[in-house]
Amino acid sequence: MSRYQLTQRLLALLLVGLVVAPEALSAEAPNVAAIDVYGSSQITIEQIEAKVGRRLREMENLRSASEREAASELRAKIEAEIEGMGEFAYVRISRIQYFKEGRPIYLTIDLVDTADADTRLAFASAPTGKPLADPDGLLAAWQGYEKTAMSLMSQGKLGQAERACPAFHCIVGFAHPELESYGTLFETKVPEHRETLAKILMESSDEVQRGSAAYLLAHINDGQELVTALLPATRDPSYLVRNNVLRVLQQVAREQKDLDIPLEPIVQALNFPATTDRNKSLALLDGLANRPALRGAIARQAGTTLIEILKLVQPNNHDYAYSILKKISGQDFGEHNVDAWRAWLDQYLVPPTESIKE
Repeated sequence: MSRYQLTQRLLALLLVGLVVAPEALSAEAPNVAAIDVYGSSQITIEQIEAKVGRRLREMENLRSASEREAASELRAKIEAEIEGMGEFAYVRISRIQYFKEGRPIYLTIDLVDTADADTRLAFASAPTGKPLADPDGLLAAWQGYEKTAMSLMSQGKLGQAERACPAFHCIVGFAHPELESYGTLFETKVPEHRETLAKILMESSDEVQRGSAAYLLAHINDGQELVTALLPATRDPSYLVRNNVLRVLQQVAREQKDLDIPLEPIVQALNFPATTDRNKSLALLDGLANRPALRGAIARQAGTTLIEILKLVQPNNHDYAYSILKKISGQDFGEHNVDAWRAWLDQYLVPPTESIKE
């Protein structure tokens, strides 16, 4: 993984206020708050703890000691061992660290059973076109913006005033003096190159180009055009691109309530394998659940998955699932009462008995 790809990966999580940047980490022992298993009935968290729990925590100790290469090697070995515990098409250890007291780390063992691969790994084919020309240097400028924003974030130099968003989606905004020129460039040049950026998103073989294009397109002027351009890329084979696309769409869903966002591709993304697929899809569904007309459809199409996600400890999965369930049901059975939520959904999904006409 290149340095820039690593930065992209960190930004995908850091800039939603969840992950502590490497520069901000202390030398304290890592706090592994919980380990989840998601996506398979073949193995349990108890089996994972017994088999690899100690080494998962050793992996975090290596990361904390800045021994990242050794941590990556251990991670690969653990994933290979988990793969041998069942019939899996996908095995990945996902890690998120939070900005709060104790800086807790939540690990999720993301799995896809071989039997579920056709539905849960239903990605579009990887683009085969070459990396495309950079229109007016916008892609390079976005890389510079992310690097600068990440540095400012890690130094604690961005308050709420600096994060005001002039576009359909922002990472940290452009009010800080070191970011102003980027905001001006994106505002003036992105609308001019919107068709080229949409083509890059769908056709470039470079996932970094595609991921950057998704963020840049949020600076066009037409929200429905933005949704139309982004939706096909929710099935991009790169988790990085999917993350960026879904992140833009979730802000649109929350703030642009008059725009139409179809449920089907979002529900499909909710079942994709990565923790980042779930947390962004959940954030998007949480925004859509504010629209009363969509609540029934969300319950029917995503209710079962939401209850499965409710079982997780990972806050940015569990908390969203709980919020959505409360909104679509008008009920609150508690954030851990899985049986009560399942009973509600089962009753909700039973079709009403048709009256017999004489």
